[in-house]
Amino acid sequence: MTKAIRAEILKLRTVRTPLAIAGIMSGLVVLVVVAQLFPGSETGQDPATAETQRNIFTSGEIADIFALVLGTIVVTSEYRFGTITSTFLAAPRRLYVVAAKMLAAATAALVLAAIAALTTLVAAVVGLRLTGNVLVVSWHEVASLVAWPMAQAPGYALLGVAASLIIRNQVGSLVGLFLWLVIGETVLSAVVPSFAEYLPFAALGAISGSDSVSLWAAVGASAGWVTALVGVGGWLVVTRDVT
Repeated sequence: MTKAIRAEILKLRTVRTPLAIAGIMSGLVVLVVVAQLFPGSETGQDPATAETQRNIFTSGEIADIFALVLGTIVVTSEYRFGTITSTFLAAPRRLYVVAAKMLAAATAALVLAAIAALTTLVAAVVGLRLTGNVLVVSWHEVASLVAWPMAQAPGYALLGVAASLIIRNQVGSLVGLFLWLVIGETVLSAVVPSFAEYLPFAALGAISGSDSVSLWAAVGASAGWVTALVGVGGWLVVTRDVT
């Protein structure tokens, strides 16, 4: 099991994809911060107000989407390039490989979220100073706003891993996840509004704060979805042919 974990972490450290994801994410974070510092008169936003500054310091939430993509790639890239066969030969107990990929993806997502948090903090503080705006939000609140995505990102990565265990095609897995995020949960929220906050992505988003769901309810719902989907995916990995 330890060897499998080390192998998965080594893969993430030696390929360029995670670095590319981190670079693109950091660039987008800066763009989102800058866009809110120079919103234009038509938006009605003023970077001198506490509300707008709170929005600026939550720009790092972009990391959640990139963590989802990274979690998907951790599994689907092996099927795409045919390296999954050698992975299973090196670690015949396939569920060990699944567990190792989950741990590696969650760790990498935490690193991504930390990078996003640091980028947000630096870009926001420097941007506010350069534009002549005074920070009106307390540093304690700033730390909370910047850090919360770090609590959500591993969950998004694990959802990506779970989905890609079920749908092994990289494009199919990513498209399926984003369709569910944009359309699936929206439709179900309208049909069953009382259950809306407990859907996978809604529950993960509620971890950072929700008026209708407690923190532990959001964590429990998120853990339940991840466990159920990984259970299905793990069963498929064990029973399905590699090719």
